[in-house]
Amino acid sequence: MEVKIAHIVNPFNAKEDSEMAAAQLITFESMRRAKSFSSERVDISFFSAQFEEDLDSVPSDFTRTPNLSNSIIHEEGIKKEQTLPYLKDILDRLYENTDADYLVYSNVDIGLMPQFYTAVKEIINTGTDAFIINRRRVSGNYTSVNQLDQIYSETGFMHNGFDCFVFKRSLYPKFELGKVCVGIPHVGNTLAFNLMCFADKFRLFPHKHLTFHIGFELVKRWGNKSYLKHNKEEYLNVIKKNIHHLQLINVPGSSYPIHKRYFKWLMNPNLHFPTMLSLDLKQWGTDRYPFSEQEKRKKFQEWLQKKVKLDK
Repeated sequence: MEVKIAHIVNPFNAKEDSEMAAAQLITFESMRRAKSFSSERVDISFFSAQFEEDLDSVPSDFTRTPNLSNSIIHEEGIKKEQTLPYLKDILDRLYENTDADYLVYSNVDIGLMPQFYTAVKEIINTGTDAFIINRRRVSGNYTSVNQLDQIYSETGFMHNGFDCFVFKRSLYPKFELGKVCVGIPHVGNTLAFNLMCFADKFRLFPHKHLTFHIGFELVKRWGNKSYLKHNKEEYLNVIKKNIHHLQLINVPGSSYPIHKRYFKWLMNPNLHFPTMLSLDLKQWGTDRYPFSEQEKRKKFQEWLQKKVKLDK
């Protein structure tokens, strides 16, 4: 099956010698390497969505879509800090500038493993039309593209955040993204909610070693209170408008025993617990999200492996 994939990122002029400046360069080079690794099996194209003032940060081998103009700083009641674009404006540009079968959006600080695109193609070939790949966290000591092989060699640690999304092109016109902006909590939740609502077969992959983020941190300071309030309100509005499209078969964790799924939904910031609870009660007898391969493994054997492992 021939698959055309278009991948967009949102580069910006990060402060010189900052962690983000280094992370972007590593991301771009990792994307190139992944494209080269997969070029004989997957048709891949790179796109960028950027403000005019950030044009210098866009690599020459990325197709520049029309410059962004709208930003959260134009919203009323916002304490203006960063000029952050709306997710919809970024994805609109990708949709309008390519006829690729599948679209990919990832944060600009999310690097790719060399096999990323071939693995994405294999997942697509299983009939999965939308999925999320969670990142692995690696040491924050990496600052150069010359260290990529070392980065690849790190197993790293999992992270629950949503930051790499793959979806079938035909799904996008159905999406409701509101005016949620990137770089602030709830942007990933909003896109994930749309994927779960409109995909025929959605999957979340929290354990695959396909993407990485430099730095072990789990939580960072993101924006001021007015930015956070704006994105949360937009996210809740998206849920309200589209909750009737959501089915439990696309909601990760819905197959767990009741006490386990409620605990996970309550504690996981990527899901809106009141929505999950309401959905669970309304669709009690329907099909649910299938168990992953890891869940199917024998628990005792996994426990024993960890106990007898020689760490050093």
